[in-house]
Amino acid sequence: MPNAASFAGARPPPAPAREPSHLTLIGERGGSARLPAQPAPLIGRAQELAAARRCLAAGDTRLLTFTGPGGAGKTRLAVEVAARLRDAFDEDAIFVDLAPVPEPSLVGAAIAHAVGIRETANEPLEERLKRALLGRRLLLLLDNFEHITAAAPLAARLLAACPQLSILATSRVPLNLRWEQVFVVPPLALPDIARLPVLDALAAVPAVALFVNRARAVKPDFALDDHNAGAVAELCVRLDGLPLAIQLAASRSRMFPPPAMLERLRRGLDLLSDGARDLPARQQTLRAAMAWSYDLLAPSEQTGFRRLGVFAGGCTLAAAEAIVPDPAAPLDVVDGMEALLAHSLLRQDDVPGDEPRCTMLDTIREYALEQLVAAGEAVPTRARHAAYYLALAEQAEPDSSRPREAAWLDRIARDHDNLRCALQWLVDQDDTPCALRLAGALWPFWHVRGRWTEGRERLATVLAMPEGQPHPHYRAEALFGAATLARSQGDYAAARSLYAQSLDLWRAFEDRQGIARALSAMGDVAQQQGDRETARSLFEDSLAVARAAGDREQAAAALNFLGIAASERGDYPEARRLLEEGLALRRELDDRRGIANSLLNLGTVLRHEGDLAGARTRVEESVRLFRELDSKLGLSNAAITLGNLANSEGDYLSAQSHYQESLAIQRSLGDRAGMASSLASRGAVALSRGEPAAAGSL
Repeated sequence: MPNAASFAGARPPPAPAREPSHLTLIGERGGSARLPAQPAPLIGRAQELAAARRCLAAGDTRLLTFTGPGGAGKTRLAVEVAARLRDAFDEDAIFVDLAPVPEPSLVGAAIAHAVGIRETANEPLEERLKRALLGRRLLLLLDNFEHITAAAPLAARLLAACPQLSILATSRVPLNLRWEQVFVVPPLALPDIARLPVLDALAAVPAVALFVNRARAVKPDFALDDHNAGAVAELCVRLDGLPLAIQLAASRSRMFPPPAMLERLRRGLDLLSDGARDLPARQQTLRAAMAWSYDLLAPSEQTGFRRLGVFAGGCTLAAAEAIVPDPAAPLDVVDGMEALLAHSLLRQDDVPGDEPRCTMLDTIREYALEQLVAAGEAVPTRARHAAYYLALAEQAEPDSSRPREAAWLDRIARDHDNLRCALQWLVDQDDTPCALRLAGALWPFWHVRGRWTEGRERLATVLAMPEGQPHPHYRAEALFGAATLARSQGDYAAARSLYAQSLDLWRAFEDRQGIARALSAMGDVAQQQGDRETARSLFEDSLAVARAAGDREQAAAALNFLGIAASERGDYPEARRLLEEGLALRRELDDRRGIANSLLNLGTVLRHEGDLAGARTRVEESVRLFRELDSKLGLSNAAITLGNLANSEGDYLSAQSHYQESLAIQRSLGDRAGMASSLASRGAVALSRGEPAAAGSL
């Protein structure tokens, strides 16, 4: 069997010769090239400037390499650093643009030309260059080194021969020299589009400040205002804070206001074209900048790069190893990802308690996907992606109420974007069985983490797919999930109908666990709507089915519901008995979510019985469990119960605080029934405090 091909194959062919640099030189002295003049001030790089200056000015670092993806602003930052270090060197920095240099063997000549020395027939160029630089305290700025890194040893030899020489290089990949300190140039800082600051603060965010500055260059009356602030902020976020991308978008401000620009940007990279004509060809469009990086990759590296584009929100090494290789043509994924990290086409993020994740900036990922389609690899790669994440979701789902629940929910949260993409792919392919399986496995996550609206929309889409061959079990689970999310939002009519459909399917293939679940859930809907007799009957039927099936988990759930029903009709001793029986079962099963819910309900019953201390002990234990589980819904319900306790104790200030906390969570969840309950509770407290007008309003 042949060995697996590595992403990191032979070095790619040299970059084609290109037009001269756009950079105009400040001046010539002794024939040496000085720093290029810049058309606009540097924006938003104060921290990077300070850190880079410290490295070079201290003298401990003699080779500093700025790395980062195309469009990150490496050259602009390097020029600014060099300009601000003039006092630390006897001479101005010498700027050498290596982008037009087609071969590593020509780098020495490019440096010599920039320094102002000529080749002679009787002395090797490198020796002449060393002699010219020896004794001179200067900074050599070598720009765009990525396509000729085979020439990096020349830089090392110059540093060894010339003790007062320092080099600042820009490259999409490190030079891998012992002298080198790598400095990753990050994207510009971005605004939080979920919580936009006031206009003045938003305008000071580096990415936004750059957009506004470049927009005014083409449209002098451009101003950030209440009408366009949100669109400008989202534009910057969608462009990943990449200075080149932001400048290209802002250059369209004469024709498109930000909201229109944002809408066009959603269609792809074509908006980001027609850059300034004096920019190098590779920087005139973002796609060209991406192509420049892509062309530097070996063929196997290109294969890995475009296939990694299927991952949304990043991936673990295990996921990449499962999806990137074609079974008929394996790839060395580890070496390949290391190569792409070195080329700044991937970023690595450390996740506490989990293996590192590699991510792509969205603009880079979009280009990778274009190449994936062009290579005819999109369908098989996306199929492997969907199969992997379906297996992950189904592996996680059985743990949804067990001790590992929080860890699994966190894992699903980290890969939620990938799971969304997988589900959409299955829908687009009309793969009803797998789409039902994935949606049915994901609904507990959507429920627990409060993604109710999204979950309902995705489940509705899947349930509307053509059935083809019947898949009753998967369909019943998806219907049950859709019903539970509808119930969580107070849409009881939809919940009742969906639960009934799931019950019919479970009865059709005699799934007693499913029957018990559906009966309990339907009883809860009836309870919420005030139909106590129907609710009690359904809960009792559920308990009987669960006990006959030996299903302790569903028996505990039915006992919990029956305890709530007894509490609702004022039979607190019976409620306490039922709830304690259900709690004991849940403790045996180590069902932490169930334990937390039973404790919360017991706390309510004990409050009604006047045992406020016992009630608080149980509610506080439930809060600890809900926090461990990161259950927003549980914490919301616990906050209401704590508010009720405080109200019973006459501590109205604490009660209002708890109700307000619950209301905030419910609003974030879209829980209309919960919001009504919290508002009514706040109104009751206001009435107790002698504030009838406030009570009426609430």
